[in-house]
Amino acid sequence: MSSFRLTVVRHGETEDNKRKVLQGQMDTPLSSVGEQQARMLAQRICMEGFSHVFSSDLRRASQTANTLLLNLPPGGPSLIEDVRLRERCFGELEGKEQWQLQKAARKAKQQLPAFTPTGGETVAQVQHRATEFFAELCSTIFHKVGAKQKQTTSEKEGQFDVSPRMDSAGGDDKSDVADTNVPLADDHNHVLLVAHGGLIRTMIELFASKFGCDLNSHLGGSRLHGCPNTGVSRFTVIRSEKSGKLSVFCNSLFTTDHLQEEATTLH
Repeated sequence: MSSFRLTVVRHGETEDNKRKVLQGQMDTPLSSVGEQQARMLAQRICMEGFSHVFSSDLRRASQTANTLLLNLPPGGPSLIEDVRLRERCFGELEGKEQWQLQKAARKAKQQLPAFTPTGGETVAQVQHRATEFFAELCSTIFHKVGAKQKQTTSEKEGQFDVSPRMDSAGGDDKSDVADTNVPLADDHNHVLLVAHGGLIRTMIELFASKFGCDLNSHLGGSRLHGCPNTGVSRFTVIRSEKSGKLSVFCNSLFTTDHLQEEATTLH
């Protein structure tokens, strides 16, 4: 099998987060609290070796990512900003308080998140760019792993199946996938991704619906909720060498231990 680790982080707090304002694709910076949250997370992950670092190009995400990079060992990767990791656009409702989105949806007799404000993105559009980004990421990583392992010429380098999964994680090819703590085939590939609450939720829903990612042990039977600021989720992405299919395992979801430890220290 081939695999890589994926660590997904939501940006630090902004003033609009605190005021419960719909930011969408507004280019808001971190607040002083958000900057401190990013520094606290950086102290927690400073010794982790990341091979790739991606973030949304919006300031609140890129500021968070740059703070993390500054605390990583020298000689590491550079930040790659990608517009596909932006938050969902809420059109004319950006800059408005969140309750106004709920009011507009009720007026239109539609449910959230399916309701799309004028000038905003549909759920399907956000899903498309999240899927496109993940497919490109996997292609890049697994092409690199394939070259390193000197795969035979009969294999299609950089190609893998990203079609919806019709079976449980790993399918019938159980020899390639053991459990959520399956060891990495290449420990040098660890991707850090810094994005937004809505985009992160969309990506995790993609993992669950198409790549067999079981979230039940992390959700305790409840529905997938929003990720807190600087919440950390960790995944292992595996490609079966026999079938070429992808499986995604969730190792942790929306953890904020780095913030809790600081609060304990202050008391």
